Amino acid sequence: MRLILIVCTLSFALGAQGQTEEVRYFSPSSIDKILAEKPNEVYAFSFWASWCAPCIKEMKLLQKFEQECNCELNLHFVNVEEMDRREKALKRADKSEILEQLYFVEHLNSTFYSEIEKQWTGTLPALLLMHPKTEQRQFFNRLVSRKELAEFIDSIRNP
Repeated sequence: MRLILIVCTLSFALGAQGQTEEVRYFSPSSIDKILAEKPNEVYAFSFWASWCAPCIKEMKLLQKFEQECNCELNLHFVNVEEMDRREKALKRADKSEILEQLYFVEHLNSTFYSEIEKQWTGTLPALLLMHPKTEQRQFFNRLVSRKELAEFIDSIRNP
C-alpha cells in the first residue's frame, strides 16, 4: 500500500510540474533518423547530466544562442544518467524548459560513447554539431563557447 501511495504521489508531482511529455530514448542509431527530419538544419546534440554544472551552463548557452542566431538550429538534449537518476534529470529538464527536446540514453553501455565519437570516453559536457546536407560535423568534449557555435554556423553558410 505504501508503494502505491509513493508511485501515485510521484506521478501526481510530475504531472503537476507540467512533465507530461512522453519520454524519448536515444541511441547512436537515432542520429540518422533525427537528421533525416530536416536535412537543411544544424543539429546540436548536447550530452548532459543533472549533476554536471558545466552541462547546465552549456544548456543555457545553447538555448540563448538558438534564440539569437537567426539560423535553423535543432537542439536535442541527451541525458546520459542511469535510470535511478532520471527523476532528477526530469526536474532539471522541466526547470530548464527542455522537455520537448529531451532524450534519455536507451542503453548506456561501454560502446555508447565511442559510437557517438571515436575518442569520447564519456566526460561531460559533450556537444555534437552536425549539418546533414553538407555532412559537416564537429564534436566538443568540453564546454563550448558562443564563438565556436557561431563559427560552425558560419562555416555552413559560407563554405
